[in-house]
Amino acid sequence: MQVVHGASGLVPAELDGMKVSGSYVALVSRNPATFDINFLDCLSKLSWFYHLCYVCSYGVHIEKMTFDLNDFLDQTIRVPELAEQRAIAEVLNTAEAEIHLTERKLDALRAQKRGLLQQLLTGEILLS
Repeated sequence: MQVVHGASGLVPAELDGMKVSGSYVALVSRNPATFDINFLDCLSKLSWFYHLCYVCSYGVHIEKMTFDLNDFLDQTIRVPELAEQRAIAEVLNTAEAEIHLTERKLDALRAQKRGLLQQLLTGEILLS
């Protein structure tokens, strides 16, 4: 559901085996020796993947479209060899982790700035 809007992602290892609503599709790699599911997670964040999911969906309005898994599985997606898939996924996941860390640091600095401005405005801190 809502895969046409990019609602897809990798299930973390700690949630493996948990129950999922029948409205959702959970996929595993048919052959982990040739296809890395982490690579699919990276692909799923790309605009062409959203478009592919849209093409593999049906309905009269985008908000009510239903994803057709069989149609999706009939599509051909060219992927590199397993070692390159893993290398690409590792680089992208590392970059994403760095982005999240930088965003958290930025949020902390903004909060610090607000606090310092408040202290300046209330006179707790005086500039000389």
